[in-house]
Amino acid sequence: MDEETRHQAVLETLSHIAARWADADKRVLRFVFPMLAKGKPVTIAHISEAAHVTPLEVVRALELGRAGRDADGHVVELSGLTLNPTMHRVQIGDVALFSCCALLAQLTSMLVDKSVRIESVDPVSRRLVRTLVERGSVTAIDPPEAMSSFVQTDAPSVLQDAGESFCRHVHYFASSETASTFIEADDRRYVLTIPDLHEAARHLYKEVWAP
Repeated sequence: MDEETRHQAVLETLSHIAARWADADKRVLRFVFPMLAKGKPVTIAHISEAAHVTPLEVVRALELGRAGRDADGHVVELSGLTLNPTMHRVQIGDVALFSCCALLAQLTSMLVDKSVRIESVDPVSRRLVRTLVERGSVTAIDPPEAMSSFVQTDAPSVLQDAGESFCRHVHYFASSETASTFIEADDRRYVLTIPDLHEAARHLYKEVWAP
């Protein structure tokens, strides 16, 4: 896949992901991310107060936004950013959050407006990949040769199950070799540099979550 084809494939997939949030009330939901960054489940009342809307409006926004809630009804996950452990750990100061995939890990710094340290497991070699995102850009990658994967999708699949159709395909890799091994298992997958993955995250933020 040449660079232009890859760029168009990324944009097409991002459009499918953005469509998943088309009906969600972002003016309410965007308050949830910095609240999750405090490391505790977020109450309906807290969101209601911050967004200046009724609790009923918050509940509706959470339902349309496919938020994850605990047994007490508190929010523990939104748009793949979660309090529950995954392969992708996102450190925000002293708080550890987790993401559903490498793309969302890169997006987190924009959602919470803070620098983040990302620590992820290469699914092939099981080595750790660490990245630092500051002021909206990737400022450190360890190991330096680390890469990421991406995947071609279709809109119905993303709307039905984003985790299966997208998230499980999008990882960090300690080297181009392990990235190549991963993408060879599915011809819809392809490799991106981590800076390119971050640019994809920036594009998605502008399309979905930017005020």
